[in-house]
Amino acid sequence: MKLFGGFGVMKTRRCLLVDLTLLETEYVAMDSVSLIKRIKSPDRTEIFVSEMTSPLGDMVGCSTSDGIFKLTFGTLQNLKRQIEDHASNPKLHCSRNSHLQQLAKELDEYFSGQRKAFEVAIDVQATEFRTLVWRKLKNVPYGDRITYLQQAEMVGNPKAVRAVAAANGKNPIAVVLPCHRVVGVGGNLTGYAWGLDRKRWLLDFERSNLGSNE
Repeated sequence: MKLFGGFGVMKTRRCLLVDLTLLETEYVAMDSVSLIKRIKSPDRTEIFVSEMTSPLGDMVGCSTSDGIFKLTFGTLQNLKRQIEDHASNPKLHCSRNSHLQQLAKELDEYFSGQRKAFEVAIDVQATEFRTLVWRKLKNVPYGDRITYLQQAEMVGNPKAVRAVAAANGKNPIAVVLPCHRVVGVGGNLTGYAWGLDRKRWLLDFERSNLGSNE
């Protein structure tokens, strides 16, 4: 599928239980620290990972039994290198649990212009401030845009513009937690962890679907 071209149906790739020692060592845009915390935590022993495709390139979703904690653009490649620095011969379930199945379905509906809000369960661990910032992102309407100042006001601290922007940069769940809807003063497209081209595409896509059915 051509990057940033016309969108198509979201598909989830089939894979088996993965021994990370067998994975390739190429780049993937994933935050390994949060993944390692899940693997090492005694109450987070079951980690499910699934590759998906989107109009903006490959994506990887990660889930516990409680919900999604990672959705990023990239592939499973280089997962070995990122994880072996922190964990001893870990294994992941490269398959879909119920949360990843729901995520794939909702992403398919989103990129088809049929869904404007996500309902999949989310299970992220972060500081109180980051959790608040990410939760408030869910209040930004589909197709709308707010500034970082407005987002700082939403979390109750208008002076925390830079801290809010930094928290957005650490957002672990692309699209579902819509940090792409936050822009600079005057509508300027500023930072986006997955690239400004993707941010622009998502904003334009949502604007073009505002009149479609739920």
